[in-house]
Amino acid sequence: MNILSTTGDSIHTPNIEPLINWPENDHINSFHTYFRTMPYNRRLLIFSSLILLLLGAAFLLRSFREHQSLQHEELAQRAGTATDSLIAKADRQLDALIPLLEGIRFNERNFNMQVNRFNEEKVSAYCVFEGKQLIYWTDPDVLPDTAMLHSDVDAKIMRFGNGWYYVSLRSTYGRTLMGLMLIKREYALQNKFLINAFHPRLGLPENADINLNRANGSYPVKIQNGRTLFSVVFPEEDNNPVYPMFDKVLIAFISLFIYLLAFDVLRWSGKHKKRYGFLIATAVIAGRWLLDELRWPSALFDLDIFDSTYYASGYLLNSLGDLLLTAATASLLVVFLYSRLLRGQTPVNEKYRGLLIILVFGLTFLYSVLINYILSGLIINSQISFDINNIFQLSGYTAIGMLIIGLMLGTFYLICDGSILLIRRTGLPLSRVAIFFLITQGAFLCMLL
Repeated sequence: MNILSTTGDSIHTPNIEPLINWPENDHINSFHTYFRTMPYNRRLLIFSSLILLLLGAAFLLRSFREHQSLQHEELAQRAGTATDSLIAKADRQLDALIPLLEGIRFNERNFNMQVNRFNEEKVSAYCVFEGKQLIYWTDPDVLPDTAMLHSDVDAKIMRFGNGWYYVSLRSTYGRTLMGLMLIKREYALQNKFLINAFHPRLGLPENADINLNRANGSYPVKIQNGRTLFSVVFPEEDNNPVYPMFDKVLIAFISLFIYLLAFDVLRWSGKHKKRYGFLIATAVIAGRWLLDELRWPSALFDLDIFDSTYYASGYLLNSLGDLLLTAATASLLVVFLYSRLLRGQTPVNEKYRGLLIILVFGLTFLYSVLINYILSGLIINSQISFDINNIFQLSGYTAIGMLIIGLMLGTFYLICDGSILLIRRTGLPLSRVAIFFLITQGAFLCMLL
């Protein structure tokens, strides 16, 4: 059977039944079609509600984390008070032991009896040096080096074989008494008998860590004179890594819906030639500038994509995140102007047609150079891999970089298409447009040289 048959100049095709007979029902249209045909006020309400909902969730999460931070700070303050009390008690005990060091010979028996009376909880260790020789110790797992006697270790936290200790020194009759007050045990291997726990009086959780460098996320433990003895880093279960990740996801969605809201408002105002669209566009530009100047909100600029380690190229391009914000701002402005241009029907004045064409070509050339500078800088001035032949080197930063490239090329397409629309409205013949194109290109190349 012939599929196609001809009769004269006409071609007749048989009716071919579709593989799937979709019912003619408006409810099964694609989400994209449904969203585009949705009334503008309803879309505005949906976007605004989603943004407010996400902002509310972010506020609650931040409040919870601040409350948790206050709890950790309170624990560190209580530990400081308890540590100060323990230090005062340890100093009194050392002062009581000093007389036992006197004499020609060291009376180990009497000294050991007094130490056992002081150290019933077994949370302290004592060592006695005679000259440079260690002659007495209470804990074989804590044997300090004699070189410590010539170092500035008094009234400091030191780490020994099985934990962290507060060191106090007393000297008399050529002998040195070293008192080691337990802060936290740190065994290489743990079991039900060997537990890495803080001194019971400090009230700190077992899985918290000691940090002497006061790193970010640590809480200082201060004694009475205001000196920071050490810092405490609470475990990941308390600082739950899910929360920082949830923060990032929340910020990403809030930023996305704010962008979509601005996109829809600017597109609609441009399409209906509303004058307040220029005010919104100006507000978008001012907002981008303020974000860079104030670096607010801090939760946004604390994200890794705003770290200049990965990318930095210039003003408003200090990081990958700054470049993404700049590209998003440019795309919003171009969408507004393009939507307004599509609805424009005002004829171009004959006196300014040539000038308009030269200006349009010049701006298009300038934007193309700007895109080339930004995209080449994204590869040259960054540590982000765009080698798609090696997928194991790709990362989330690669995806963000590709998103930026897509935004920039999309805006360039709209600018080119808008330029063609403007040129067609001038009504000039193609020959004159070509002359203006060559003039603009020559002048632009001379400017680049």
